[in-house]
This record gives sequence, C-alpha cells and structure tokens, in this order.
Amino acid sequence: MVIYSDNLNKRIETTLLWLTVLAIIASAFHFWPFTSSPLWKVANIANLSIIAGAVIVIVYNAFWNLNKTGLQRISIPLSIWAYLLFHVLSSAYADTLSRPVIYTYKIFLVMAGGYLLFIQAINRSNIHWVCWSIIVACGISLFSALYTQYGLQNDCCGFFENTYKYGTYMSIVGSFGIVYLLAGRGFWHSVFAFILLLGLACTFQNIGGMIGTLSGLAAGLIGWKGLSRKVLYLAILAFILAGLFLNPAILRDSKILENDGQNLRQRYIEWQAELNMLQRYWITGSGAGSINDYRSEYYDRMPKLNTLQPFDQNGWVTIPAEIGLMGLFCFIWILYEHGRYVFRNQPEMSPEISRVRVALKAAFVACCVGNLFSSVHYNGVLIGFVLILGLSKSIDQLNRKG
Repeated sequence: MVIYSDNLNKRIETTLLWLTVLAIIASAFHFWPFTSSPLWKVANIANLSIIAGAVIVIVYNAFWNLNKTGLQRISIPLSIWAYLLFHVLSSAYADTLSRPVIYTYKIFLVMAGGYLLFIQAINRSNIHWVCWSIIVACGISLFSALYTQYGLQNDCCGFFENTYKYGTYMSIVGSFGIVYLLAGRGFWHSVFAFILLLGLACTFQNIGGMIGTLSGLAAGLIGWKGLSRKVLYLAILAFILAGLFLNPAILRDSKILENDGQNLRQRYIEWQAELNMLQRYWITGSGAGSINDYRSEYYDRMPKLNTLQPFDQNGWVTIPAEIGLMGLFCFIWILYEHGRYVFRNQPEMSPEISRVRVALKAAFVACCVGNLFSSVHYNGVLIGFVLILGLSKSIDQLNRKG
C-alpha cells in the first residue's frame, strides 16, 4: 500500500507501479535469454526492477523525512528481518563463505527489496493491474512450456527449463490467477481460467506442482461464497483428469519406488539425509544455501540409481538443515503473520479486495504444499512468494483504511 500523503508525486507512484508490473512479468522469463550467466541470474530484469523500486522508495522517504513535510515509516516486518538474520548467522558455520554469502544476498535482495517495493506500489486504484500482471506472467510461462514440451518435443518447461522450479512458481501464480479469474464470475473470465487450468495440468512434470495447485485451487474456491459449487467441482475434476490422462509424467513422479520397483526413490532418501543433518545442525544450521555440500554424509541408505534431479528438495526440511530450527520458526512466523491478513474473517470494504483475498488463499496454500516437493526460496521462484506476502499486507491495510 502506498504510505505517502495525498500530495504524493504521481510520477513516483506511477513509477513504482510499473516497476512492480515489470518485475512480475519479467519473472515469467526466469533467466532467459542468458540462462548460463551467473551475473544474469542476479542482475536480471525482474531483480533489477526490484532494486530500482526499493532504491526509489528509500531515497524518496529519506527526502520526505528530511524536509519534515511528513514522517512515514518504511515497514518490513520483524519476522522477515529475523529470518534474514538467521541466514547471516548460519553462514558463520559453513566451511566456505562464498556460497552462503551469495545465497543470502539473493534472498535479501528479493525478500526485503521486493517486499518493500510491493507494499509501497499497491493501492486501491491499481491493485487490479498487479493481479492481471500475475495472470499475464502465468500465461507467458504456461504457453512457453506448452511450446517446448509439445512443439519442440523436449522435457523443458519453457523459460524455466527445470520442472521443479516451474512447478513451484506456477503453483503459486497459477493458483492465484485461476481463482482470481473464477471469482470475477464473468463468462470469459471462466474460459481463461479453465484454459490456464488445463494447460497447467498438461505441463506439470512433478507431483509437487500438481498437488500444490490442486490444494490451492480447492482452498481458494471453497473460500469464495459467491462461486457455484458446480464450477468448483468441475474445475477440480478437470484438473485431476487432465493431469492423470494427458500427462504421464505426473504418474511417474508420484511413485515411491524407483522404476526398478525395488529401491526407495532417491528423493525420499535425500529427505531422510536432511532430517539426519538436523541432529548435528539443529541450532546453527549448515550454512544458508549449503545443504548440498553436506547432505551426502548423512545417508542411512545409499541411492542406487542416482535419479535425483536439480531442485528436487523438501523446502520444509531444507530450511532447518541450512539455517537451524529457529530459522524454520521465523519462516513459519512469516507465513502466520501474513496468513492472518488473508484467512481471518472480517467485513470486506470492496468487491475487488474480496476477490484478491480469495485468490491469495489459494496462493498461500499452494506455497505451503508445493514447498514439500521443491522450495519457494529458489532464485527466480522467490519473487512469486514475496509478491504474495506483499499483496497480503497491502489488502489488509487497504481494507482497514476503507
């Protein structure tokens, strides 16, 4: 929510909005076109938009305060600061500092900078622009995945390349977009929602994206009293059937055992190793972003077939293994603090805020469930998670102001 007074320079307000829109849409392109460039993975268009927006907010507030024409606080919640602090502290216990420092920098950039930009840019008159930007980003990612999988006949998920990052990102923005469209209750809104729904079911290649989207869809639609139950059941049924019959990759990824039918799938061996790490690192963590440096030392059983793919992790276990149990507590604190804005019962001041709120319910549940099979912290995915946090805070403040 914009926190400046009524005589705010409209150019600043407009600039923050367009930087937000640019960051959201650019996130759909992930690291394209320089996917192999380490610099581009940090200084891509989405991240640069966040940096520019955060700098504008900080400088403008400093200028505002120095002139004493108003005093407003730039508010990033204590829960986020505490979470970032444990990333920094855990780095002291890593064998090398390079990986934790770079990882923590990326987390800080998107989580603190993105949150700051989003809560300042969103107001009652432009919130629909932000929501439609999410739908556009979802559409870009979806149709690029359809092209690569069905046009080029390869396993890439469009611009994302990796199926687990694609599944996590799309379960968040896809759940939000689909529910937001259905909550609009227009014919064409429903048509576009079902196109997105069927497209996701056909392009997901991992069970996490499928279950995350399905859980978010159910949570969001059940929370919208004005939506026909027939539409709810039809949407969920169509999603399940499309995933099962049109996308065999989902069935392959849902297996507990490897394809030989004898060995436990490596994914679950890795989860076990991460839990074993907690016996040693439950206080300090192994270092932010450093789990891959230590995990192989904690196997109870050795993987036989080496089938683990990049970014196939359990985010809920990875967090405490890297930054300790207090870090996990801070992450849950973030979810609880912002989840209250979305799930608590209170009278709505605007139909649009009601519509956004129910879409946020879907996205929140998708984040929590999808985090079981990947992580919302991955570079290129985190922006979707932080956007949900920023929207949650913004609609609560807008609702309070009326």
